[in-house]
Amino acid sequence: MSRHNRLQFILLALILIFIPGLTRGQGVEYVNSTLWTTVSDIQIVGNYAYCVFRDGLVILDISNPTNPTLLSQFYLQGNGEGIFVQDNFTFLVNGYSGLQIIDISDPEAPELIGTYDTPGFAKDIFVKDNYAYVADGNAGLTIINITDPTKPNFFGNHPTRYAKGLHIEDHILYLVDHNHGLKIFDISDPASPRLIGSCDTPGYAEDIYIHDGLAYIADGALGLQIITIEQPREPLIIGSYNTPGYSRDIAISGDYAFLASDICGLEIIDISSPSSPVYITQYNTPNQAIGVVIKDSIAYVTGKHFGLEIVNITEPGNPEHTGSYETPHSSRGVFIQGHFAYVANYGNGLKILDITNPENPMVVGCYDTPGYSHDVFVLGDFAYIADYEHGLQIIDISNPTNPIFKGCYNTPGYAIDVVVRGGYAYVADYDHNVQIIDISNPESPYYVTTFVIPNYTAGIYIRDNLLYVAYSAFNTGIQWAGISIADITDPTNPVCIGDFNTVGYFYDLFISEDNIVYCSFTYKENLGPLHYGLKIIDVNNPESPSELGTYYITGEQYPKGIFVSGEHAFLASGFNRLEVIDISSPSNPELEAYYNTPGYAYDVFVDDGYIYVADESSVLILRLAQTKINSEITLTPKAFKLLQNYPNPFNNATTLNFSLPKPGQIKLSVYNLLGQQVATLFEGTMDTGEHNITWNTNDLPSGVYLARLQSNSINQNIKMLMLK
Repeated sequence: MSRHNRLQFILLALILIFIPGLTRGQGVEYVNSTLWTTVSDIQIVGNYAYCVFRDGLVILDISNPTNPTLLSQFYLQGNGEGIFVQDNFTFLVNGYSGLQIIDISDPEAPELIGTYDTPGFAKDIFVKDNYAYVADGNAGLTIINITDPTKPNFFGNHPTRYAKGLHIEDHILYLVDHNHGLKIFDISDPASPRLIGSCDTPGYAEDIYIHDGLAYIADGALGLQIITIEQPREPLIIGSYNTPGYSRDIAISGDYAFLASDICGLEIIDISSPSSPVYITQYNTPNQAIGVVIKDSIAYVTGKHFGLEIVNITEPGNPEHTGSYETPHSSRGVFIQGHFAYVANYGNGLKILDITNPENPMVVGCYDTPGYSHDVFVLGDFAYIADYEHGLQIIDISNPTNPIFKGCYNTPGYAIDVVVRGGYAYVADYDHNVQIIDISNPESPYYVTTFVIPNYTAGIYIRDNLLYVAYSAFNTGIQWAGISIADITDPTNPVCIGDFNTVGYFYDLFISEDNIVYCSFTYKENLGPLHYGLKIIDVNNPESPSELGTYYITGEQYPKGIFVSGEHAFLASGFNRLEVIDISSPSNPELEAYYNTPGYAYDVFVDDGYIYVADESSVLILRLAQTKINSEITLTPKAFKLLQNYPNPFNNATTLNFSLPKPGQIKLSVYNLLGQQVATLFEGTMDTGEHNITWNTNDLPSGVYLARLQSNSINQNIKMLMLK
């Protein structure tokens, strides 16, 4: 490496170290994850497909392509991007986590044996001899010595604009450099790669395939570019085809090029005459196509939110579906009740997880709503889903393994958030204010009234008889954020009693027990950088809310969900990040811990010391590291609620769990179907928090019983089934 390049590399490495979000998380531990989605890359070796998910490595048995089966799933923190399989090892590049080396000698039990944190954002990899060549994003080409796979170490680097993909033939390395096209290097000396040729393409070069002296470039919005490389020092474009889609990956088989082209799926082009390629057809994948490889006249197409699509291309003009490995959609919202996590899974509606053991979550039920589920609120036997263009969907979850449709109300706007209280659902309807729906009969919900806010509704929260609405608006070119506070003592006539305004954009909000509002927000001053974080507002006097403090970081993040527990606010910070903020002093909030998530973090819910993150790529279950912060965590419930008893059905005893958002007088009692009270389990004062009481049924007969939790004017009931 030249002295100039070495200085560039050292400077780049130092800069990247101090960029927030590019280092691994600290203070937060991984427990498990589920609902994995989005396959970035794939390599076929024998009867196995090695798939790079955002969350890690998945190995499928494809000996029967019509029915691929899961062999193993191995979590790796980072953003799964690219893969290279050689002998008994998988070399996986994982975005901000760099290179990870996995022993796959037993495909059913992969084992991580080595890592190297590259200075950039690792996008692609090619292994030759004892070296791993990494297209390392903004760090360019990074070369790692893997002679000992358990101890990979830095060997060389050549800065480029933004390295995305690469391929090696003999001692020549071909690298696509995004908006700088093709770069060609001589790697005869791996410690000092030499740039010997380049060819700028008209689009944004995403990936490359070398075949018969030609480089085929997936060139983003400009489709396919074909470059002669017979003279590596003088590469030249000799043909192109501007495809309808955005080309992300490419594979060649015979006289045909196969492009993974985003929303256009798999696009097939005849390249028998490279100077005059001809568009043949396209194969529509379930969602955005990201990657493609070909083996034995079968195309394996990976993508966003659909996993793996297997396509027979024996007749390229007539591609046919052969099989698939289906994955869920992105997780947008999460709500915990009892032993279950309820997940708003965007294009797949509702997913229900059994989290009795958070270290082994299991999918036990699902219901596909007609729209795109953005959030979920659970109360008693029903899940209420904000289903975007299909408004409010009500799902009966009395049997979590078999959720069934109960009722719906199609709101006029786009439902993005929902809260339920006292027989009414309050729906944040984006461009149509807050819609208040009577759900006393879940089978026939009906419109009651609208609470009008200044502009776009972002999130809602209810405490006591007050509705808090976060909104954003544009006025004379300035973006304004605000909170409207309404008295909903009479839900049919909500009355605005207070308002708070600031510059910026609000996304979600949470009200703590001491009447402090925490809003996730972004703010950008003129042409300056974007700031994101928390806006903290005192609403003890709801008629005159006042700002207490602000926590923000400069960065291109768009935070979404927020949850407050004890002295900590948990912020789903958008791209690849969960942040834990110390709010023991609301006027001086400070970052205390964080975790780099695999995708876009949309929502967060804290329950019993576990942190559930609805991420674009999965549902993550985390917990705070075993430090002072972990011992201090306490749960502040979102609402007064009586959870379903467990077990149910039961024999002689069952446990009832309930939560109180504030201390007060409560009564927990049990009735038979004749309305006769058969047991009083508790009557008196209880503190804020989660509580559980066990009911020993003694000599009562089998049958259906009602448990009722009462506090002031609030009553909640659940049905329980005793079988002896």
